[in-house]
Amino acid sequence: GKCLCLLGPNGAGKTTTLGMLQGTITPDQGSVELFGESFGLKNRSRIYRRIGVVQQKAKYYNKYTVEETLKLFASFYNKHLPLADMYALLELEKWRNTKLSKLSGGILQRLHLATALVHDPDLLFLDEPTVGLDPQSRRYFWDLILATKKRGKSIILTTHFMDEAEYLADDLHIIDEGKTLTKGSSVDVLSNSGLPSRVRLTWVEGHALKDQDKLCLSKFVDQFSAKCLQSENGTSRYEALVRKEKLLHVMELFDFSNPCIEELSVAKPKLEDVFIDLTGSSLRDG
Repeated sequence: GKCLCLLGPNGAGKTTTLGMLQGTITPDQGSVELFGESFGLKNRSRIYRRIGVVQQKAKYYNKYTVEETLKLFASFYNKHLPLADMYALLELEKWRNTKLSKLSGGILQRLHLATALVHDPDLLFLDEPTVGLDPQSRRYFWDLILATKKRGKSIILTTHFMDEAEYLADDLHIIDEGKTLTKGSSVDVLSNSGLPSRVRLTWVEGHALKDQDKLCLSKFVDQFSAKCLQSENGTSRYEALVRKEKLLHVMELFDFSNPCIEELSVAKPKLEDVFIDLTGSSLRDG
């Protein structure tokens, strides 16, 4: 009933890790255990009956219908869920007699999930499962994953979408070059990052001000190294990076009845900020 998410830039080792866990890649060092046992010739089939896999790219026989494809995958196992249950769970009934070549990307991905769940596995691997899906299809897919968790299934997920990781994962690891840089729930990762919040101020000139009101802006710039991001038509926008313990001091600078203050906002660091801080901002080739 838990979801573990691996986050990392291209080439960090996410897909390789999943390959080792699934028994398709042999580790150079160390060992992998699933359900208390290591992969071997004697137990490989037994382990495979307990895992399901949604890969980055799946290739099916496009002349098959949805039903023919599901029947094929169900035939690989001694026991499987009733196909009617799969149609209901993934809302595929409407397309059961449609050839795969006629399906949209979102429906194909739901079929992909159905083929991974048809034998009712205990552990589900999802390798970037929502790449290329539109926002509605992504949200629908997320709900399917949450429903799978509620059924007591465990999930290992890789993704490049930070909102997806926050929405689905109970625990996450940010990795790079095959090593874990930080781990925990998204709340823990954010709170332990030590990254500052972004304080943004929109200042409008042209009002009669007291000397104290005029000082607040200069103090904001001097004390918190605020930078002017934009200035036009008498309106200036400033931003400062301020650590949590200093936020109250920023608020104390300003009299909010000051007519020059059009907006003052505080944006806490996001998971993407932590990701970039740990892995860098340079482009990676996969």
